[in-house]
Amino acid sequence: MKIGIDLDDTAWDFLDSFLIFFNDKFNKNILKKDIQIYISEKYFDCSRTELVSLFDEFNRSNFYYEMNFSEGFEDIFPLVLKNFEIFFITGRKNSDSELLKEKLNNHLGCEIPIIHSGEIYDSNKRITKAEICKSLNINLIIEDSVENSIECANRGIIVFLLDKPWNRNLDESKFENIVRVNSWNEILEKINLLE
Repeated sequence: MKIGIDLDDTAWDFLDSFLIFFNDKFNKNILKKDIQIYISEKYFDCSRTELVSLFDEFNRSNFYYEMNFSEGFEDIFPLVLKNFEIFFITGRKNSDSELLKEKLNNHLGCEIPIIHSGEIYDSNKRITKAEICKSLNINLIIEDSVENSIECANRGIIVFLLDKPWNRNLDESKFENIVRVNSWNEILEKINLLE
């Protein structure tokens, strides 16, 4: 079985680190629990272009390099990698590729393909994660985005939706292929049930 794994706020804790960076830079106090719409300009009081520039600045900062993997990911990932073909699928732009590879290779000790949909940066030029999964015959994606989860589920791809404040408004019971999960340990248990 082929598995797609989102990076930001699925494999690693992007928003936690970005909020520390943002709050430090602008003397703000935005909390993760208050984010109801993921990566929305409204929380950061700036335009989309300014937010993208802030992402680029964050990626060059120590905050990026000190960003932690999601709880349990580093322990569970090798167990999943042993039995399945893994692809990282990210909404980041292609120019972030080397930065992502470096962080992943340094921490995981292996090279996993990284596919970029680019939706965070330019929604007009993106390829959806559902299209990526279909083109690569990926059967399961681990994701935190409501939009990506619905698109994938509607294309017959199983989605493990990692519970986050911004996806709690989704009633996953309305979708046959979306399963809400709370941790990487639960993800491993549910993957093993699919075999």
